[in-house]
Amino acid sequence: MKITFFEPTPADAPTLSALMQASKAHWGYSEAQLLAWQDDLTLDESHWEQHVLWAVMLDEDLAGFYSLAFAERQSMSSKVKMENLFIDPNLIGKGLGRALFEHAVARAKEWGSLELWLEADPHAEAFYAYLGMKKTGLVPGASPGRYLPLMILNLA
Repeated sequence: MKITFFEPTPADAPTLSALMQASKAHWGYSEAQLLAWQDDLTLDESHWEQHVLWAVMLDEDLAGFYSLAFAERQSMSSKVKMENLFIDPNLIGKGLGRALFEHAVARAKEWGSLELWLEADPHAEAFYAYLGMKKTGLVPGASPGRYLPLMILNLA
């Protein structure tokens, strides 16, 4: 099993979007809910303007990716937000999520960030807690009545 990291380009947006949608569907959300989240689960070229993206190939196949958001891409902040971390649903539980997360932490530390934070899907809260993130509260999600765990990892 060969894992290779690479920086995807805007040309990869359709492939990454399909991966996001398949990964979210893995958790049993209804078709109506997935349709309501369609815009949030679709990347376009503008995503690259405010985010740094890394993806991972397993052998020759796209296996997952993450993106980190900054207030301004040219001005790396002491706090960095992970906006996406998605894995091919057929590969969940194989260590790729951890590999992507550790890669993101290393990038954030290289840039001098002191804190990594994210709004977790409730199904992923235990995964992020296992990796050392602490839940600090709940934030409203995109759907009415849905709240997402706010998770933080101190990088100092």
